[in-house]
Amino acid sequence: MPFYYTQPELSSLRRKLRRQATMPEVMLWHHLQCRRLLGYKFRRQHSIGKYVLDFYCPELRLGIEVDGGQHSDPIIAEHDAMRTEWLHHFRVTMLRFNNADVMNNRSGVIERIAEVIVQLETKRSHPDSQT
Repeated sequence: MPFYYTQPELSSLRRKLRRQATMPEVMLWHHLQCRRLLGYKFRRQHSIGKYVLDFYCPELRLGIEVDGGQHSDPIIAEHDAMRTEWLHHFRVTMLRFNNADVMNNRSGVIERIAEVIVQLETKRSHPDSQT
């Protein structure tokens, strides 16, 4: 299965999602944009295949989702799990945070993202240690 980035048919959806960003997304974007987090470039509303990720770092293949309350619904949670599994087949590491965590524990969220970045850096520099 080919790996498609930023499919043209999703460009209007991506643009709409950027314009209608939630407050937690805006707050997290402030910390991710302009290479502010450990020097890595993140993109907002980046599509991979048929999925649009809230944030994506292509260099590390790291996706980040900020989830609202609807993601606790079992049907949506199952869809999220299938989406994560599909992305995993393309070696995309996914992190999920809920809105409340971003709003109330932003430093903890940023710290967790930084930890994963360091882990991914280590895997890149030591490819034999990958499992």
